[in-house]
Amino acid sequence: MPMFDNGFLNDTGFWDDSREFAFVPKVDVKELSDSYEVVFDLPGMKKDDLSISYSDDVLTVEAKSEKSSDEKEGDVYLRRERFSSSFKRQFVIRGVDEKAVKASLKDGVLRITLPKIKESADGSVRRIQID
Repeated sequence: MPMFDNGFLNDTGFWDDSREFAFVPKVDVKELSDSYEVVFDLPGMKKDDLSISYSDDVLTVEAKSEKSSDEKEGDVYLRRERFSSSFKRQFVIRGVDEKAVKASLKDGVLRITLPKIKESADGSVRRIQID
């Protein structure tokens, strides 16, 4: 039995990290005085790859990125790390003005701003009457 035949190296002699398929982007969630800010690092993602929703106090961010295949017949790869990826992240963030949520994507950074519901002068949350 070869010395390095221990499951850590694949048959090409490279470290076998093929089980690491999950893409989990780095994210910061910050509370400001009048809003919450959620910032994702999403290098290589395009606006069309992303889906953002806010419902029942839950912010959901989903993405699916398809890497184009430039593989030609007869190509032999020694290592292949560029692949399609997807993720879904959810955060409970209460007290958000749903109609004022905004998002922008610039240079691989997704920034979501969730304004807080404005409180009335007496400090209570304004309730809306149903007719």
